[in-house]
Amino acid sequence: MKISNKKLYEKVADVMILDINEGRLNTGDRLPSIKALSESFGVGQATIREALNALRAMGYIDIKHGQGTFITEREEPRFNFEAINGDVKDIENLLEVRSIVEVGVARL
Repeated sequence: MKISNKKLYEKVADVMILDINEGRLNTGDRLPSIKALSESFGVGQATIREALNALRAMGYIDIKHGQGTFITEREEPRFNFEAINGDVKDIENLLEVRSIVEVGVARL
């Protein structure tokens, strides 16, 4: 039996991200209230607030006080982490580039 270490708010956020990625929630859509979301997911309102804060930090939503919570347009990542397939040489190259960039930035 596999035990999940994920917190409840992370599971809620994952479901919402899946809804966004699969097009069930679109850019500009207004999310239901925290109360409605908590009833829909069957969790407490504090869990929904934590999930929304995580989604906001990741750039999936924008919370406008007094207006609601809206799905934002996400920018594509500038670095493709999936291109690194775990090959040791790829990781070594990435670390080498990182040290070059960090030294240059520190020098400036």
